[in-house]
Amino acid sequence: MDFKLTPCEEKLVLPHSKNSVTIGLPAEDGVGDTRVPLTPQGVEILVAQGHRVLAQRGLGIAARFSDESYANAGAEIVDSADAAFKADIVVKVSPPSEGQSELVRKGQTFVCLINRNVADVRAFRRLAEKKVTLVAADVMTDGESSEPVMSRSLGEVEGALAVTTAAHLLEQSDGGKGVIIGGVTGVPPTEVAIIGADTAAISAARAAAALGANVKVFDTSHSLLQKLEWKMSSHVFTSVLHPQALTKALKSADVIIGTRHANSGRQYFCVPAGYLSLLKHGAVIIDLDIVAGGRTELSLPTTVDEPVLRSRGLFFHCLPDITALVPHTASIIISDIISPALSQIAIDGGVENAARLNPSVASSIAMFRGTVTNKDLSVRTGLEYVDARLLLI
Repeated sequence: MDFKLTPCEEKLVLPHSKNSVTIGLPAEDGVGDTRVPLTPQGVEILVAQGHRVLAQRGLGIAARFSDESYANAGAEIVDSADAAFKADIVVKVSPPSEGQSELVRKGQTFVCLINRNVADVRAFRRLAEKKVTLVAADVMTDGESSEPVMSRSLGEVEGALAVTTAAHLLEQSDGGKGVIIGGVTGVPPTEVAIIGADTAAISAARAAAALGANVKVFDTSHSLLQKLEWKMSSHVFTSVLHPQALTKALKSADVIIGTRHANSGRQYFCVPAGYLSLLKHGAVIIDLDIVAGGRTELSLPTTVDEPVLRSRGLFFHCLPDITALVPHTASIIISDIISPALSQIAIDGGVENAARLNPSVASSIAMFRGTVTNKDLSVRTGLEYVDARLLLI
């Protein structure tokens, strides 16, 4: 018998037909955070695709999304977090608390933001014990930039909020030194120093410059500073971080804004405590990177209920996520990012297939069946890190 070798097409992973999934939306149980992961508009899109959404009663009231609006969008209103946790995929803004982690079912898929919140390490360890697959929406990339999509989108809000928050803290009514942020005729402009050159920094620089402030931006990366200047409509001073330039800026600064540090292998810079003694009495520090330890050595986490810490004659505003101050706006952005990801996961037949087929989904997996696949989460929890690509072969 003659045998012939015939070339055959390689078998690749192909998208499954669209599958219906149940998505649970339990209410946030963290103090002060009233944002929602899916708005009624996001729910409407998912329900139209054939998915079932279980929204806990009262989920979005504080963010100005009523139960009625969720019901009209097609969600089923449930009375407890326990009912919402019975879904195939559970979605929240914050990671689960230790108490909520007990409601998570073994092998369940959980979607949330992990790097913008001060979360309970014990809860993450419990998720690992339950072999949970954790999708971190805030580390998802889209191939256009190394900066996560969520950071770029919420960064615009962070930057603008940092400037308006600083403006209030400079006012005498809030205990400040009674100056206006920016500049007016006959009065020298206030000075704003920004540590970092990411999206939030660009947004903050634009807002401060538009008000007439004298803006100085510092970063360890010359290329990021160059990109920031290209995106500015008005001139700002930029400098690579070095002691002489920074100390000069601190002596005259009224506001210091520290933005989030990108996880790109660049050197992380934290303003030493000694340098802060150069600041004027009553200067304001808005630290947007407190989850990672803070951009100054004296920064400590604050809460929405008590967002300001007064220390050494300075005002520290160090919320883990300042966008919690504008939950309606922030929720729309978060929902616009999470809802397409959920659709993709369903279309591809689950997180595992979606990760193999879609680099965007793959980039967001922080824990796969209980194994930590995000380096930052590994450091925070002490759990062993394994590259997700080794688990998805």
